[in-house]
Order: sequence, then C-alpha cells, then structure tokens
Amino acid sequence: ICNIKTRAQLITEIKTSPTADKLNMNKSSSASYTEAFSRYDAKMFQNIFIQLLSSLNLMNIPGIDKLGMFMLVDGSIFPVIKTMTWATYKSTANAIKLHLSLNLNQMTPTEYICTNANYSERKFLTDILTRGITYICDRGYVGFKSFKVICEQGAFFIIRCKASIKHVVRESFVIDLPCDVIGLLQNVKDMRIVFKNDKN
Repeated sequence: ICNIKTRAQLITEIKTSPTADKLNMNKSSSASYTEAFSRYDAKMFQNIFIQLLSSLNLMNIPGIDKLGMFMLVDGSIFPVIKTMTWATYKSTANAIKLHLSLNLNQMTPTEYICTNANYSERKFLTDILTRGITYICDRGYVGFKSFKVICEQGAFFIIRCKASIKHVVRESFVIDLPCDVIGLLQNVKDMRIVFKNDKN
C-alpha cells in the first residue's frame, strides 16, 4: 500500500516505521509472511483490496462515465517450466493464461484468474458478467452463444468481429450521444441486426 514492492521491504518497514509502530503491527519473520499466503483464504485478501479501493479517490473520466460502466477483458499466455504439468498448452510446451478484467472508468483491475493456457476466454467472460456493464473484448471472444449469455444477463458488449461476418440490418436508430463524447467517437451507427448463422 505504501509503494512497498517486495516482502523483504515490507518486513523492514514494519520493524522500523513509526506508523507501523503506532498501529502496533506484529513484527514477524520472513517465513511467517510466506506461510500467510497459504494459511489464509484468498477471499480475505480480496475483501481487504475492495475496502482499500472504496477508500481511495480514484480517477474518473467524465465523458466515459456518461456512457456507463466499461470493463476491458483480455487473456494473455505466459510460458512456464515443464514440471508444471497441470499447465497444459502444447505437446512441446506448458503455459498459463492470465484472464483480466479492467475497469476503464477508473483504470483499476476488477477480476483476474490464472488458468492453464487452453482455458476458454469466453467462459471467463461469461462467469464475471454483471448486469448493466459493457464489456470490451477482442475478436477472440466472438461467439454467438457468448453473445446470447451476455444479453440474457442484462450486460452489453463491444467485441470486434471479422468484417466478413454475415448479418442483416433489421432497423436503424437515431443516435443521441452526450456532447462530451461526440468528439471521441467516429462512424457510430445504431442498428438492430441479425447474424445469418446465429440460431438464437
């Protein structure tokens, strides 16, 4: 929290800082801090993180706020050592995938999980859906079943599709954008469309 980047720095800070002394923080060994990550439920750390975020004055982007809440979602693959046999990827290599959701309005991470590299990015997206939020993803998240789930959950999506995707325009609408964002967006259209290959 105080820009401390390593466990060793944290231990030194707790032993020497007047602030830590006033808070009566427990001066423990390096092994105790290491053990804490396996002893305590990760949910506890998540709750601490959420409480910390709620006490901060986070950045807001007024133009974006007027359009609602946006989450950027993506997955990245990282190679790992061969002995991590659970991290299956290819016959010649193991890897993990970091799935991340970032709140664009306040530039803070909201959800993340590490899985084996073959884990479905679409499943991560559908597992974290929240009503009223717009999710922005790359073309790896394109899938008619995923689109259906997002709509059923009352959420929205901006997902880049291939230009060749077949669709029919059913209806066009007049666009009414807030003044703050008109200059940020180009070629905006609002249409009700049907994908030709979508059974739903």
